[in-house]
Amino acid sequence: MNFEGERDRKESSASSERVTVQELEVNASLPTLGSDNPELGTEALTWVVREVLEVVFEERIKEISEMLQVWLAKM
Repeated sequence: MNFEGERDRKESSASSERVTVQELEVNASLPTLGSDNPELGTEALTWVVREVLEVVFEERIKEISEMLQVWLAKM
């Protein structure tokens, strides 16, 4: 079996739950451009990851809260 076939099989057997990730537009110039300081690159990457995760977690918490409210309303 080729890699594509194996990946398709794994995707089809995965949970049907989907998480939509919204695009996060960042209007910032990363301090790593033209800089030889790897610490700045680490800080910039940490900041971007933190911002993206914050958006993802907020959306997921919102979805779970809505599902819980629907479930509680049925009780």
